[in-house]
Amino acid sequence: MYYHDFRQYDKKSYFTNWISLKTHQLLKGTTMYEIIRTFSPIFRGLNFENPRAAAIYYVSLIINFPTNLQGILNEAQAIYGTDINRQALYAGRKELQRHGIIGRTYFTEDSDVDFDRETYLPANPEIIWEENLDKVNTYWKPPDEMAFRKAKVKELYQHYLRNFKKYGIGIETHMSPGRGSHVTDGKPHIVIRSR
Repeated sequence: MYYHDFRQYDKKSYFTNWISLKTHQLLKGTTMYEIIRTFSPIFRGLNFENPRAAAIYYVSLIINFPTNLQGILNEAQAIYGTDINRQALYAGRKELQRHGIIGRTYFTEDSDVDFDRETYLPANPEIIWEENLDKVNTYWKPPDEMAFRKAKVKELYQHYLRNFKKYGIGIETHMSPGRGSHVTDGKPHIVIRSR
């Protein structure tokens, strides 16, 4: 039988920690919501069928890496409720891959990888922003709004640097010879080797 004596905890510190956790979750949700709103018009301008789902997938993949589709779905539903579902995220992921904004990874046989994770790497968010400023300008013309959106891109870029540079992931843009290098589906791929 598991029993824990909760009398040892100070009620005030427990309440303070609970409030701190809820505040952190709220701020994270608000931040993700604004970053998603920053990238949705870009994907709309690229004629995505569901630009919001694509933006949710892209932003969540960067911020919560490594993650799995269920984790992305949970984040999306925490922000948007049941307006977003697994099928929309699948479709968004497929469109992101088709446009080269994410690339599928294939791991070598000697890599130690948890395969309950998404095996896609996103493109640099600053490059996506810069290359699609014309699409963004149709939605946000005031300079203060553009400055706010640019700050959100920089915030996402900080997550990108933390999650994709920190672990020493080397990216190759070609397929290396050897086992598993024959890809015949015609989609863009990235091969990753740990350093």
